[in-house]
Amino acid sequence: MEITAKTIQEVVKYANLDKKRFAEEIQSHIEDRQTVDFSEQRKRMAVCEKRIGEPEMLIAKIYEDNALGKLLDKRYTMLYNQYEGEQESP
Repeated sequence: MEITAKTIQEVVKYANLDKKRFAEEIQSHIEDRQTVDFSEQRKRMAVCEKRIGEPEMLIAKIYEDNALGKLLDKRYTMLYNQYEGEQESP
């Protein structure tokens, strides 16, 4: 608790020395963090967009495998329901 209080006091002291500079540093830190967050969101979006098309392809594949007797009906139904559920969920 003492370390936290001391740290806060040091930050307040620093901020009072040059309020404008302190505000600029805080703003810069916020902007940097937002840039990192945006980059992470773009990466995640790319992964999600790629995955959106995969269940449709997988459904077609398991349908063919089932029709050719390579996949049991019970397994086909389970996989179909799984992929269909994935497509329906946001």
